[in-house]
Amino acid sequence: MQLKNPTLYDLSEDQRTLRFAVAVCPTCDQVNFPADLHGCLNCGAPGDLLQRRWLAGDGVLRNFVTVHKALRPNQGAPAVVAEIELTGGLMVDAIVDAIETPLRTGMRMQAVPVQEKQGDTTLLACHFIVQETHP
Repeated sequence: MQLKNPTLYDLSEDQRTLRFAVAVCPTCDQVNFPADLHGCLNCGAPGDLLQRRWLAGDGVLRNFVTVHKALRPNQGAPAVVAEIELTGGLMVDAIVDAIETPLRTGMRMQAVPVQEKQGDTTLLACHFIVQETHP
């Protein structure tokens, strides 16, 4: 199945979680996202110097809000929109599949592929879920 935004993320080796494409600047160590930039967002180093890497899709819930009206076509409502700090330090805005789950900042989250219909096509979109913890 095709990814909705293949320049932003890809399936991890386990095929059940997602990882993010980033570009690391060798001059200042800035992690740039998205990876297809013309240069470093921090120091301005040229894009051809940036090193493309994959960043794991797990992180910590930093902020969230429940919206009760769809923000874009094909998005259900209500929905949880969140800021998640990935393990590598990158902050991303995301949809969290947890409308029935009590959320709190500091919870561990995981990026996962979710099937999303766009017309006659089904694509794999990026959503986050609460990461299960085992004692």
